[in-house]
Amino acid sequence: MFWRRRYDISGKWYGVIVYGKRYGSNAGKELLFEADLTMDGHLVKGTATDISGCGVNPTPATISGGIIGRELTFLKQYAVLGYNESGNSKIDETREGHYISYAGLYNPKTESFSGIWRFKYAGAVVGNHMITRAGGSGTWGMSRILQTIVPPGL
Repeated sequence: MFWRRRYDISGKWYGVIVYGKRYGSNAGKELLFEADLTMDGHLVKGTATDISGCGVNPTPATISGGIIGRELTFLKQYAVLGYNESGNSKIDETREGHYISYAGLYNPKTESFSGIWRFKYAGAVVGNHMITRAGGSGTWGMSRILQTIVPPGL
């Protein structure tokens, strides 16, 4: 019988996403985020908050997924829709954000993940234009935030 090692990834993480080629002038730009994850068996839940960089969404995102062995997959969804219009970041508070899928591998030696992210949607109105079958992708990574414990009196 084949057994997979179970990793506990509960805790705080610091990460980055990098925009892929489809983002034109924003390709290669980064968005920094923090995530707070909890586990129940192999299921992973949590929240992510954008810190800085290209395309910051001011609302937290929910995370829901799972980890089997070293492979983490999850969906992330912001409370409000964020998008880019003519090079400017915009927020539509009347709509929820799209689901963004993440897949990555855990490196237990460095306590970090790396992988790819992507999203697709069938249609959306941006400004006065209808965009269909749009989406995007890129790479991502995150590392555990290690807490330093300082003894009392120091």
